[in-house]
Amino acid sequence: MNIPLKLKEQSQANGQRLALIENKMGIERSVTFEQLDKSSDQLAIYFRKQGIKYNDTALVLHTMCIELYNIIFALFKLGVKAMLVDPSSGLPFMETCFELERPHALITSSRGSLLPFVSTAVQNIPMKFRTGLGLFSFKPIYLLSINLYNILNVDDSDNKIDLNLVQGELPALITFTSGSTGRPKGIIRTHDFLLHQHKALEESLSLKEGAVEMTALPIFVLANLASGMTSIIPDINLRKPGKADGAKLLNQISQYKAQRIVAPPALLDRLADYCIKHKYSANSLQKIYTGGGPVFPKLMRKLKSIALHADIIAVYGSTEAEPIAHIALSQISPNDFEQIKSGAGLLTGLPEAHVSLRIIKPLVTTDQLQQFTSKEFDSITQAAKVAGEIVVTGDYVIKGYVRGQGDSQTKFKVDSQVWHRTGDAGYLDNEGRLWLLGRESAKIVDQHGVLYSFQAEGAASEHPNVKRAACVSNNGKRTLVVQLHDAFHRRQRNEEQEIIKALKNNLQSLNIEEIHIHKRIPVDRRHNSKVDYAAVIKSLQK
Repeated sequence: MNIPLKLKEQSQANGQRLALIENKMGIERSVTFEQLDKSSDQLAIYFRKQGIKYNDTALVLHTMCIELYNIIFALFKLGVKAMLVDPSSGLPFMETCFELERPHALITSSRGSLLPFVSTAVQNIPMKFRTGLGLFSFKPIYLLSINLYNILNVDDSDNKIDLNLVQGELPALITFTSGSTGRPKGIIRTHDFLLHQHKALEESLSLKEGAVEMTALPIFVLANLASGMTSIIPDINLRKPGKADGAKLLNQISQYKAQRIVAPPALLDRLADYCIKHKYSANSLQKIYTGGGPVFPKLMRKLKSIALHADIIAVYGSTEAEPIAHIALSQISPNDFEQIKSGAGLLTGLPEAHVSLRIIKPLVTTDQLQQFTSKEFDSITQAAKVAGEIVVTGDYVIKGYVRGQGDSQTKFKVDSQVWHRTGDAGYLDNEGRLWLLGRESAKIVDQHGVLYSFQAEGAASEHPNVKRAACVSNNGKRTLVVQLHDAFHRRQRNEEQEIIKALKNNLQSLNIEEIHIHKRIPVDRRHNSKVDYAAVIKSLQK
């Protein structure tokens, strides 16, 4: 079994059900499960005739749209590795990715057709395909219509696709993560891996056949399609979720009667703010899932206020292991909220059933992959309520990177089992629930002891006027930087001083020595939800 076979099953059982819906620039487009399955079959045959073959690598540079999934499934069906690189990461990052995995083909939108003119590495890719019509062309070039499933008209009578060849440990998807070093690490997901991840997401996110979901996380759409769910692609710039248009999001949710939404915190915050400002609600939503960055209780409560009948669920995971844990707002008790307000960190719930999780004493990174016996591993495992680094293993946890680059920093073995170091600090409480404390690398160790970033940030975020917070060590002092809600940018300085005074009082037990108010706290480029601590420190030093 593999994900393409799952799509074929859905095509046969629910062929006329909509698989994907998008609405951009006022143009609505959709594709059924049957259309997506058949068109990706035709596209696979077309690619094969042009010279793309089994176990090749195809670089896909495309926005999140119907064409993207048509292309991905066509490559999967051929046994070709689909290599996805985020164009917003910049050309130098992209070219470094090519050093790790050299693509045999490029498949891009017309916007990406300019790349060969600025990059020799892209120019040297043997085959190039472009969807839509562009102002420029390059050789060799194959033009694909924007409606792939209407134009190819490939005679597949004697060119059947054998999906039984596409399974097991055959690589399916390659993505890249920069981690804390800024240098890309290649992540390979095999067809088996995608199946295991689908099963975990199906259980964790309660994926139900026939449900309608808006999702801003591209990889999650694969699980939706395999489960027979309709996915709505948000009408926003997904590279900037923190600037999402709340009106467009709400219009799509209402128009297509979305029952669910999966998105990063920054995007959902924009939706909630828009609804609250204009006194609107998202009544069709039954479940709201958010992850990709820290999910503070204030956001969960805001989302509940605009979708009274929805379950609000925070999902914790990483690029290498998704999901790891999740918790619903209804499962967080008043005592839990008080603990968060007092600096206990962020509660993320019980670890997922399909993942093994431990909290271990911080390891010293070496150039070699570290190995432990089960007994040695037990000796470095922390007891309940004792903080350490979160490590995981399981069928959908990445066991290694392309060419092993990054393995020694984030992997280790216990007997023959590979474990992944998340780089996140946390602890398990007496009920076995996971509490997040922030990045292990961001913790402060000083004369007062140890302070983790989420201890202060979680407590500070409970203040009604605080939009975002960042806790760092600046010139040896425990420093909290806060960003106020937009409504307070033009308030008088004495009001800001009242906020600082209240925060100092609430955070007294954490020994915060300085509090600064900044107009904007820098965040990551991908989800706009994680604090960029290096940039915060740099701004303080200015």
